[in-house]
Amino acid sequence: MNENLEQLNQWISFKYSDYLSMIAVGSIAVGDTWIERRSDHDILLVFESYPERLASELREHLQNYDFDDSYLFTPLPKEEFIGPLNHSYDFSHKFRSKTLYGVDLISEVKLPLKEVTRALYENGLERVTRRMEHRLANASFWSDAKVRDVFWRLFKHSFMNLAIKAYANSGSYPQRRKDVVEYYAAAELHGALETLNTINNLPKEAIISAADKLIGYLRKH
Repeated sequence: MNENLEQLNQWISFKYSDYLSMIAVGSIAVGDTWIERRSDHDILLVFESYPERLASELREHLQNYDFDDSYLFTPLPKEEFIGPLNHSYDFSHKFRSKTLYGVDLISEVKLPLKEVTRALYENGLERVTRRMEHRLANASFWSDAKVRDVFWRLFKHSFMNLAIKAYANSGSYPQRRKDVVEYYAAAELHGALETLNTINNLPKEAIISAADKLIGYLRKH
């Protein structure tokens, strides 16, 4: 455990009586492959209610630590963490979270109703597919770095929505991206995951090829 996180937790616990939990969300919580300069330490600071002066006081206090660029701290009230927000955040809070300190609220997270869940992944997959198609129209003149930046996010969003779809269809949520690949057992998704995990070292041609195959899969399924 990062010593700075423990010290920060102690300070918040002392400073705010309604502080409840420090919760990691996303890749670091479930063990997805860490992608250098791209993956985040996404940390939620959950309170019973949002303290009025929290933002300014937290801003001042965080200067005492040496957190690097990968850290993002987001304070929010308990009701917002528990939801349902009828958003993909509901699923990340429920299935891609880990309590670092304080009260374990993850079991209390509520998920959207079935019809809302279906709309979430259908609309999400349609949006991300269209965006990939539009970005591919520009990728031929983009630099390798630009293509990496753009398609890293699009591949991530594809896996996020596919995980929600798997939950809607089976009642079981594939927490890690490799679990999504195993659930669907599709070569196109395996290639997309390999591309995502190694994207910092790939030329744009390899990324474009993987994106074309991913689009083909999403359009057929």
